[in-house]
Amino acid sequence: MAETIEQADGSITSQQKLWLERVGMIELLRRDPKSLIGKLDFAKRKGVAVVCIDERVQSQKGTLKDMAFLRLAGSGILLGSDLEDSIKRAVKLLRGRVHMITWHRGCGAAAEAKRRFGLEGNVDDIAREFAEELARRLGVLCRELLLTGPLGFHNARGVIVDGTGHYRASRYMPEMFVVSRELIGDATIARDNLLMARDIATGHHGFAELFEAQKQPFQVVVLGKDQKQRDNLLHEVYDTKIHSDSVEVHGVVVPLT
Repeated sequence: MAETIEQADGSITSQQKLWLERVGMIELLRRDPKSLIGKLDFAKRKGVAVVCIDERVQSQKGTLKDMAFLRLAGSGILLGSDLEDSIKRAVKLLRGRVHMITWHRGCGAAAEAKRRFGLEGNVDDIAREFAEELARRLGVLCRELLLTGPLGFHNARGVIVDGTGHYRASRYMPEMFVVSRELIGDATIARDNLLMARDIATGHHGFAELFEAQKQPFQVVVLGKDQKQRDNLLHEVYDTKIHSDSVEVHGVVVPLT
């Protein structure tokens, strides 16, 4: 737990410090998730950008700040049986729906694509080249995302399953992976992204066994536009068998105006 971690801003921290920084906020989330969700901004935004599910890229500046985010692991790099198949599936899923494709350095999905597909080269180059080719085929812009937080480590304390299509990261919430259930539309893709988020956070690139050892489970927060949608999404989450002693699930209705 004393392992030092470099952050994107050049500062040095540790796993223990990152964990302790969010203990109080996690306890509040566990007791009363509505109180935190109620502080968030669910305003409609102009344009849609495809971003990773990674918690470290959920806060962006400039043009991206004003766009809605459709999250896919590695911007879709793992959708297919090989890299070309992933591009084709991503094009089919996204054509006519998005205005920008993004990528980021240190992408775990790109690293998994390299391993799974037997790719050669640098992981950052793989992530960038995939995003650029996908953007080219869709006829949209491609941008690199601003990476914040720890490098080579995930400090996410949970995952948001967003049924509203409008969730954005905020200082009022702990760092979370995000699954864009509403904007993706495909339950299977959303499920795969949810399980990947859990596996990363509870593996050696995240807080791992601390979720159980410190008695603060990994938080899955399902956001629905109404009670029916929330309940349907909760059923999807429970069907993944994700719930355990180290994973806690909540459902919140977000009345959109």
